[in-house]
Amino acid sequence: HPLGLFPSRFKSVLAVTQRFLEMEKFDVGLNKQLKIYGIGEFGYQSFLLFSRGQINLRPKDRALSAFAEWQRKNLKKNVEN
Repeated sequence: HPLGLFPSRFKSVLAVTQRFLEMEKFDVGLNKQLKIYGIGEFGYQSFLLFSRGQINLRPKDRALSAFAEWQRKNLKKNVEN
């Protein structure tokens, strides 16, 4: 499979692309209205953290959690200076 696009990953990429093109303002969620095939809790929290800048999240994923903590510390440093 070129580029590692196995059938389920390919289906996810298509679902995100289709939703992106259809929505006036792209959004992702875990509720039925905003759910996109292949986007689970990790993808949703990544979207909130990286696209929406919601650094007060407490993600379960260790890497996302570390990034959010790093963002909070740096924001606090910048506010103090």
